[in-house]
Amino acid sequence: MKHLHRHEKEVINGFIVDPSQTTLAKWIFTHYPEMTKDMNVLLDIFETLSYKKSCDISEAQLRHVSDNLSYLKRAGFKVEWLRAKFDDVSLNACEARIVKLKEEVKKQEQMVSYLKDMLKYEEAKLKKL
Repeated sequence: MKHLHRHEKEVINGFIVDPSQTTLAKWIFTHYPEMTKDMNVLLDIFETLSYKKSCDISEAQLRHVSDNLSYLKRAGFKVEWLRAKFDDVSLNACEARIVKLKEEVKKQEQMVSYLKDMLKYEEAKLKKL
């Protein structure tokens, strides 16, 4: 059996734990297998809210995070601190989408203006024939 140095960690059910907590972690995951799912849900939420730019988070991802926050709350986790982060990220994501949509509207308006000018030009050419 490999001896772990004091600074080394062990992986239990995909989670890195201190060697002093290995027995407890194994017991928890054996007796409460749903904890693996709950922890993965928590990590997924945290990753989405902390490591993605607000402008890169889709509405579908935000709905997924919101659903997962509700799931964790029903499971007994205190997720108010994550809910506050979610609200901030949602607001920023919405504002970023508004900016992108305004830019797209401006591009489309420019295209419509160009097409109207082309239409007038072609109509004028037709009248001269």
